[in-house]
Amino acid sequence: MKNLIRLFPLLIPIAIILIQISAKSDQLDDRQSQDCNLTRISDGDTIVCGQERIRFCGIDAPEISQPLGRESKQKLTDFCKVRR
Repeated sequence: MKNLIRLFPLLIPIAIILIQISAKSDQLDDRQSQDCNLTRISDGDTIVCGQERIRFCGIDAPEISQPLGRESKQKLTDFCKVRR
């Protein structure tokens, strides 16, 4: 019983994280996917498809003018080339 009491403070954050993960996955399932013609890559977390600018949710990449900004853009460019 004492071991359970000691573990209780650790179980709460783990439970919260698991609840958040399951809620996020439910949100993603409800959305529709859509193909696009990639026009350009703005930076490490933003692409342009036609006239539409799309910023990725949950990714905070540095802007081009910030340190590692160009490297971040290049990594996304490489990733998009692999996925085509």
